[in-house]
Amino acid sequence: MAIAPRRIQLTPLRPRLNLQLQVKLQHPISMSPLQFIVDAFVNTFGITRPSPQTEERAGRIILLMLAAVLLFICLVAWLLLSVLTH
Repeated sequence: MAIAPRRIQLTPLRPRLNLQLQVKLQHPISMSPLQFIVDAFVNTFGITRPSPQTEERAGRIILLMLAAVLLFICLVAWLLLSVLTH
């Protein structure tokens, strides 16, 4: 009886990138500013990615919160300016 030689499978030291990933990185990504803000918020706080409907609602809520903070900062600056100039 002859013994069949075993095939040794070598694995590369670095895994190769998927070709589809390389193609995706070459094309520009179009994204709305609101979508960018939602993605940044989700990634910063590490929350679970919401469904598209919930993501849209979350985007509106985040936009309202940012607008409220900006309005508050402007109001405080206006009050300080008016107190310091009189």
